[in-house]
Amino acid sequence: IAHLDLLLGLKELDGIQWSVPVVTSDPPHDDPVWYPYFKRIQKRGKLLYILAKPEKVESLISELSPKGLFISTFCRSEEEVKELLSKAKLWTERKLKRAK
Repeated sequence: IAHLDLLLGLKELDGIQWSVPVVTSDPPHDDPVWYPYFKRIQKRGKLLYILAKPEKVESLISELSPKGLFISTFCRSEEEVKELLSKAKLWTERKLKRAK
């Protein structure tokens, strides 16, 4: 975090993979506490890669720009994957309509 602005200033850097140390006192990668940082990354035109729990995908799509956003998640079955992808498409379309 201390070097985020320096990294965002690098023209050669296309994106940021958000990862926090795995320490029990730290919020997980997809926690809303990180959203201001995610928004800073996106405002600087960088791609953003986030590891998230399936139940956090809607919140991330709602809060962030879908442009250049890559969310890596997991599901327990192919059925869950299809359902999440379908919902993510709807959430993204809704977000894009509100942005107009």
